[in-house]
Amino acid sequence: MDIQQAKRAAIEAQMAKVQHQLALEQEALAKIQVRAAAVQAKEAVQAAQAAQAAQAKEAAEERKRQEAFKASQQEQRRRAEESRQREEEEMTLRAAVAAEEERRRAEKVAAAAAEQERLRQEECERAIARMHREALISQLSNRWVNELIERVIQQQSLALAAKALHQVKKLETTLKPWVSRARTRVEKRNEDALKRIARWHFNMYKAGVKPWQAGNARNRKGEGTVLLGARTVKQRVTESLKAEENALSKTVWPTQNQTEAVWRPEVYAQRIYPLIKKPMMEFEPDRHDTTAKSGWQLWIHLADRQEQSADWIKKKFALDDVFSRHVQRYQEMIITIRSVTPQDGLYRKAVNELGAVLFCLSEIKTLGVDDCDNTHYWDQERRRLHGFLNSLCQYNPGIQVPIVFAYWPTTTTLENSLNEIPKRLELLSSSVITDFRIMIMSPITIVTRLDEEVQWLAVNMVINQPTLLI
Repeated sequence: MDIQQAKRAAIEAQMAKVQHQLALEQEALAKIQVRAAAVQAKEAVQAAQAAQAAQAKEAAEERKRQEAFKASQQEQRRRAEESRQREEEEMTLRAAVAAEEERRRAEKVAAAAAEQERLRQEECERAIARMHREALISQLSNRWVNELIERVIQQQSLALAAKALHQVKKLETTLKPWVSRARTRVEKRNEDALKRIARWHFNMYKAGVKPWQAGNARNRKGEGTVLLGARTVKQRVTESLKAEENALSKTVWPTQNQTEAVWRPEVYAQRIYPLIKKPMMEFEPDRHDTTAKSGWQLWIHLADRQEQSADWIKKKFALDDVFSRHVQRYQEMIITIRSVTPQDGLYRKAVNELGAVLFCLSEIKTLGVDDCDNTHYWDQERRRLHGFLNSLCQYNPGIQVPIVFAYWPTTTTLENSLNEIPKRLELLSSSVITDFRIMIMSPITIVTRLDEEVQWLAVNMVINQPTLLI
């Protein structure tokens, strides 16, 4: 029991000691806590003081930075102002230098121009002086050369004149028989013509013989021709319309190279020759003048060579510029295609060789007037036609020819206009026209129609040359 109490007392003593130690430790801990609180408070005060010091330092540094920034801005503005001033000074200096250089360049240009002007004036003066010297030398040379040439020409002229006079006298002596022969042939030809005219006038009064059958004219069959009848006139108008329709039906649409074909020159004598060769050869034994080669002519009668159609006729028939004709020579004959106008003079030999006529009606008409109503135009063409036929009769009273009329239509009724042409031209009153056709001048069909009408003229040609019956 005592041991347990001792143990309990020991334990309680130990617990008291432990509690005492715990109290001491709590007291030490409280002191430590107080001391730590004081330290913390001190540290807090120090931290606050440090924060205030840092803030003050940062504020001071910020003020310094702002002052430095303001100072740098002021420095930049100062430097910029100094740079601007330097640039202005440099620009002013450069402008002054450029102005000075421009002034010097202008002075140099002016000096160069003045120098060039002075050199030009000096060159002009030298050129004038040189030209003056050359002119004097040329005048003297020309005078001496002219005097020399004049003397030489005078001497040569005298020699040539003497020689030419001798040759003329010799030529007169040589040609005297030929001139006599030519005069004799002309006189004989005139006598034959007078006889033929007298025979024609005599047959006019001979009983039972019509005047238009009294001449020497023959068609290609060698028969005498007759005056046109009203039925023949109507038939020819119908044939002309039908020929135009046939030509239009043969035209290829669209037409290609039509303009080139219209203006292409043609040698129509080559087409005429085979058609007239036989009748001309059959007539040859009866021809009166056999000393020269037989001739046959196709005439193209124009109102005026200034018309556009006259220029086309000239190119198409390959007529020359001098005599307005195309001559083709063959062994048996000479074929001539010529254009004539009312102003041209005729001569007997050409009229006797005439075998066919292409009569071109004038293309110049009153604007806006239909051909059926253009009385003035047809009166003018009628006078031209009968004037031409009368001039032929003056050289050969019995002459007869077939005629193709080239018609430039300006009408809305082509058939009526064609029917009016024979009446307006009074074809029934002429004994010269053996037959006729009307060719419509259309660019589309003219190439085909012209070939057909030239062939028709050759087939129906008439020989009007004198025969041995005179």
